[in-house]
Amino acid sequence: MMFQHEYPYGFSLMETSSSYEVLDYKMIVGSPPNPISFASSLATLSSSIAEQQSNSTDNLYSLQARGGFGEEPPRKKRRRRRTRSEQMIEEKENQRMNHIAVERNRRRQMNHFLSILKAMMPLSYSQRSDQASIIEGTINYLKKQEQLLQSFEAQLKPTKPNQPTNIFSDFFNFPQYSTAIASSRRRHHNGLAVVADVEVTMVEMHANIKVLTKTRPRLLLKMINEFDSLGLTIFHLNLTTSNNMSLFTFSVKVDEACRLTTTANEVADAVHEVVSRIHKEH
Repeated sequence: MMFQHEYPYGFSLMETSSSYEVLDYKMIVGSPPNPISFASSLATLSSSIAEQQSNSTDNLYSLQARGGFGEEPPRKKRRRRRTRSEQMIEEKENQRMNHIAVERNRRRQMNHFLSILKAMMPLSYSQRSDQASIIEGTINYLKKQEQLLQSFEAQLKPTKPNQPTNIFSDFFNFPQYSTAIASSRRRHHNGLAVVADVEVTMVEMHANIKVLTKTRPRLLLKMINEFDSLGLTIFHLNLTTSNNMSLFTFSVKVDEACRLTTTANEVADAVHEVVSRIHKEH
């Protein structure tokens, strides 16, 4: 809304809604006109009006720049950054899911291989379907096949007059004791001649022992008792005899209370000493 005010000497002022300072013109209305004073007052009034209008224009531009009267411009939504703890939790969850997937794949492969083993064995060796029973049946079946193979090869091997009596020599790879090698550094041990072929292989606390010697009465029973006194627990054993020779194959575990160290050579020394002592008794 606009108002018009009349002033003496034909002067008019347009007032806007913006406020500005109005001079006191009582002296103009109530006193005789003074040209010099009036000109000074008119100049002051014009300067005040111009200043007020300039402030009003600046305020209007400021409001328009902010998007309206009393409203702030819309702010851009900032994407919340994930904290380090959230990233660590997500990484752990991904690792857990990967571990679960790998474990499931491993179990699937294990079940597949166990089913193949069970299908290859006779029913008498795989009566139960749990993993432990299948593995135990497989070990027993392989031991039986090894025993049969040794027996058949011993029977089919031709004998010659000058042929050594050790017909099981092919079953030894790197024996610690060998009767066939006269120049062996273990030809004599503690004053005793080599009376048996002995080969020991170790895997951690488990040992596979092969002994080839002449057949003696109750030889197997005495060897079992001697092994037990040494702290060697027998899991599996095979015995094959041919031409007065006996081939023993033992799968043993070295107990924690065993008097021997977990080295193949020391176990071989103890086994050969046991066999030598049994032979001396007869």
